[in-house]
Amino acid sequence: MPNHRSAAKRQRQNEKRRQRNSAFKARMRRIMRNARSAADSEAEDKDALLAEAVRIVQKARSRKVIHPSTASRYVSRLMQRA
Repeated sequence: MPNHRSAAKRQRQNEKRRQRNSAFKARMRRIMRNARSAADSEAEDKDALLAEAVRIVQKARSRKVIHPSTASRYVSRLMQRA
């Protein structure tokens, strides 16, 4: 239980951000999984799925959901599979 009003507000903000980040990461992981499976199976829509995965990873990076180096690593590994 926070002792100050500002600490209570920070607690509320952190909880909202945690939930938002968690949902975004789950979405990112699902899209990356689809892109990897499409690249491995040589699906005809693999280019679109890879582009979508790169776009969502870069968006997570810009929103500071993931570290920039992590985003670069994810994109690099996706491109190696293409």
